[in-house]
Amino acid sequence: MKYKMIIIVALACTILGVIYFGRNIKELNGIDFTYEFNDNGVTVTQYKGSDKDIKIPSFFWFWKVTKISNIGYPDAESVYIPDTVTYVEEDLFKDYVNLTSVRLSENCTRVSDWMFDNCNKLVSINIPDNVTCIGAYAFRDCTSLKTVKFSDQIWYIQQFAFMNCTSLDNVVLPNGLEEAGICIFEGCTGLRSVTLSESCSIITSGMFLNCSSLESLYIPDCVTAVLYLDAFKGCTSLKSIKGGKNMCGSDWGQAKEYFADAPWYQEEFAMFGDYTLARYNGNEKEVVIPDGVKIIWATAFDGLDIDKVVIPDSVEVIFGIWENQEEIELQFSDLGSVSIKNGDLEGVKALVRRGSSLDEYATQQAAPENNVYGKSVFVGFKYFDDVVVK
Repeated sequence: MKYKMIIIVALACTILGVIYFGRNIKELNGIDFTYEFNDNGVTVTQYKGSDKDIKIPSFFWFWKVTKISNIGYPDAESVYIPDTVTYVEEDLFKDYVNLTSVRLSENCTRVSDWMFDNCNKLVSINIPDNVTCIGAYAFRDCTSLKTVKFSDQIWYIQQFAFMNCTSLDNVVLPNGLEEAGICIFEGCTGLRSVTLSESCSIITSGMFLNCSSLESLYIPDCVTAVLYLDAFKGCTSLKSIKGGKNMCGSDWGQAKEYFADAPWYQEEFAMFGDYTLARYNGNEKEVVIPDGVKIIWATAFDGLDIDKVVIPDSVEVIFGIWENQEEIELQFSDLGSVSIKNGDLEGVKALVRRGSSLDEYATQQAAPENNVYGKSVFVGFKYFDDVVVK
């Protein structure tokens, strides 16, 4: 009994010594992995094995595996990351061209920048519920990626995250998404349908740039602005854009250049959503705007010689349609008429219906504190009843 107790005490001292003094060792060698200590356990620093199906362990001896800084085996075909892992370094699987599947930890909160960049055999990815952010270029050039299951907790997708994922065909963005970086789906040439978030207020620059198979899009009520119209440049199959009830701000200057080949832009009254007239393609010199239109873009009559525009009381904002006309008459169904000659409204880029739902928005956007870049189209706006002949 005495000897057993001595053995037990000696063994306990050995274990405690390994735990205590082992932290001064820079590199720990396991059978298939090397590790180093971190504040919460150990970090995987290298895979030493040859099996193409890699399973990262949850523990190394007594220490929990909580981070992965490197694997260093680009021939890997599948990787299992245990739930003990809470952090992985950026570009962890960059250029792993044979990787077909990855099981991510349920306790990571971020898909790191460049994490799967150019993993061109990766077919699908299930993003765990605790993930709140997808990093920049995270899935760029994953040309076989067809299915992405998003976490509902994701509030931010950074720039170029899914650029050139040419096999993506249907995307349902999480409803919690509040912010999207530029060009997140640029070059996704197989993308046919997208369901946008119910929380994101802006469609960012290049969001669907060159998505040549995109056929339709519904813009939810939360969207108030398209930051730049190049978001839809090269969407040559886009037949309809619906929704957009609260959308107002956008950069329409290059509308014709960006939309020239899009089917929706060829309609007689080309509607960007259900409420915004982007372009008139008819032959009439007196144009009657359809009832229900809330916004008329400045480029709606570019290159046309229009004498008169009849405006229903549904219209709340008219951007500078007078700027490229020698003289144009605006006939408001409820206010009267005004004839505007070129130069009459110098510096005025928008007319707004007083008391309308967009009046408050226009006033806010015209305020100096909201015009930090000096580009607000509402600066110096006038109300309809300021210009109409009484």
